[in-house]
Amino acid sequence: MSCEMVERIERYFQHSDERGSIEGIVNIGEWREINLISSAGGTVRGHHYHKRTDEMFLILDGEVEVLVQEVRDGRLTGEPRIETVRTGDAFVVRPMQYHVFTLRAPSRWINMLSRSIDPNDPDIHRIDG
Repeated sequence: MSCEMVERIERYFQHSDERGSIEGIVNIGEWREINLISSAGGTVRGHHYHKRTDEMFLILDGEVEVLVQEVRDGRLTGEPRIETVRTGDAFVVRPMQYHVFTLRAPSRWINMLSRSIDPNDPDIHRIDG
């Protein structure tokens, strides 16, 4: 898979009337674990990849610089791609994509995983060196 940029998820449905609005955010994938993450501005998260897990993110508040780079044979390959996501953005990180999040502002997001993290065999892998 080519790692051109963050794989953004576009809204699939929007409706508004005098009562308010509804936005369809996610209608793809099967999600087994959902987490709420809060991070202080100026911090860094991630620095890992998954071999079998898709990971979706919905930014509730804040601004996050996302670096994504392909992994082959346990090594980073190709050029890293960096994109900034903000409040309301949704995106997916696919298996074998190393990802690093640099928090440009205090941020909160929902994190969805296609596989639950097994504490005895977590699908979280780091790059040595």
